[in-house]
Amino acid sequence: MSVARGNIITFIDDDIRLFEGWLAAIIEGFNDDRVGVLGGKIKLWLNGVSEPASFSHYHRRLLGLNEWGDELLEVDPFRVFGGNFAMRRRVAAAVGEFSNDFGRSGDNRLAGEEADYFLRARDQRFRFFYHPRMAVEHLVDANRITDDYLFRSARGVGMSRVRLIDRAYKMNSELALNLLGRLHKKRLDYEDEGDEAKRLENATQREDVLGQLISTLDHLYGGRSQAGSTDLMAHPSLRQDGYFDLEARSEKL
Repeated sequence: MSVARGNIITFIDDDIRLFEGWLAAIIEGFNDDRVGVLGGKIKLWLNGVSEPASFSHYHRRLLGLNEWGDELLEVDPFRVFGGNFAMRRRVAAAVGEFSNDFGRSGDNRLAGEEADYFLRARDQRFRFFYHPRMAVEHLVDANRITDDYLFRSARGVGMSRVRLIDRAYKMNSELALNLLGRLHKKRLDYEDEGDEAKRLENATQREDVLGQLISTLDHLYGGRSQAGSTDLMAHPSLRQDGYFDLEARSEKL
């Protein structure tokens, strides 16, 4: 961003198509002095494929869907997606560069670089808005509707989510145990599930929870996996004379 020269810096993915009026909407949005960061609508561009009947809103969001109505409105940072947003130069000057601790590379589906950036901008009291006519569509091809792609994406989202600055301080043994409870609960639900759509959503969300658990354990113990396991197993909730209540643990999240 240091090489950008304009007063408005805009970001889009390399696999999107712009709708007519996209640029005009950005100009219109930043005519409002309250706007620090402006996000737009993202629809799914189904290229040579049909949406599987088993898809839920959760899967569409994993693939980039971002729609919050047809009016300009102020939103929280999590309603702005990195595939289609713009910000004032003064936001970039105040917040700095994106963190290298997040982001996708090759087969690594780790996400969160924009979410991390937006939270840092929010902490400096910049405001976020959504403009529906700042619209794009994001490519979805045959490779992106497979279980493998969805599961890897969900795990990457989970791994990123707990690392964000508004949540990282909560990464402790209590969180790990709660995530473990949620993971087992999802497994049990998955085994009992006969509906394919619910099965797929449950299995994908399990990967999200697993990603959160992996990041939490990595934060707590790093490469000391054996020490980490010993530490976790020594927690009072897992004593031989104790009772690990999966249902209660899963509801604490």
